[in-house]
Amino acid sequence: MEIYQYDVYLGLGRADDALRWYNKMLSTTDTYPRAGTKWFKDWFYPVYMQHGKTKVLSNFFSLLAKHFPKKTFNNGTATYPEYTRNLNFGEFIHFWSGAAGTDLKALALTAFGDKDEQGNNWATQLTQAKAAFPDVKY
Repeated sequence: MEIYQYDVYLGLGRADDALRWYNKMLSTTDTYPRAGTKWFKDWFYPVYMQHGKTKVLSNFFSLLAKHFPKKTFNNGTATYPEYTRNLNFGEFIHFWSGAAGTDLKALALTAFGDKDEQGNNWATQLTQAKAAFPDVKY
């Protein structure tokens, strides 16, 4: 996620690099979940700036670690937890909303439209995520 590189530059006091990265990311587009999606400009940067900067990034991963399903994995050397599956789009919005402490559905609709990469309405997934992970509050 491009926002982490931006955050690292800021944290290291490298304002010129942060600005260079910011300017580069503003025009970057992806095909996921739809062609022309501007993840940095329309999602990550607004969430970052409006909801605590580094704190919201940390909150997201803390919420995942606490609430998202995990299994034990052994690579032959060490045993550690790993997530049992990827987030669906509704879960993604739900966990980011929890990290931000506010409902980010409207921002997500603006940034991504109403369909996930398979053409499913992610609002249904969001409703299911709220029921499946009720301890993620916002």
